Amino acid sequence: MSFTTDSLKAKGYVETAPGHWEIPKFLPPTGQPEVVHAPVDHERDLHDQIEAHCLSNGWLYIHSRMDKPSTIQVGTPDFIIFEPMAITTFIECKARNGKTTTKQLEKLAHAKKLGYTAEAVDNFESFLEVMRNR
Repeated sequence: MSFTTDSLKAKGYVETAPGHWEIPKFLPPTGQPEVVHAPVDHERDLHDQIEAHCLSNGWLYIHSRMDKPSTIQVGTPDFIIFEPMAITTFIECKARNGKTTTKQLEKLAHAKKLGYTAEAVDNFESFLEVMRNR
């Protein structure tokens, strides 16, 4: 099934970059759209984007493999990212229909309690927002 520019506009999509369409969220006071980024369909795609971002920035990171059963503690986030100046961020990735487990939520909450940035993300834009706002 293919979509035309007109059919996407008719469904409420906004072109945020050439060929990239997203559904905006309208905020009542200003009426200005705030783009809500769609979750990825495949978690592997998000992992690849985050890993490439870490490599391009020269960050040290621990990445839980997706191709084999985990041998680390249950609930450990998919990424633990170490940046200069002892900045450490915990990232749990989820695809469109993925559910964060109780153990994963507990690990993220524990990391936050200790003062770390720890979030679950479902798209690359959300990941970048976490990294900008920590």
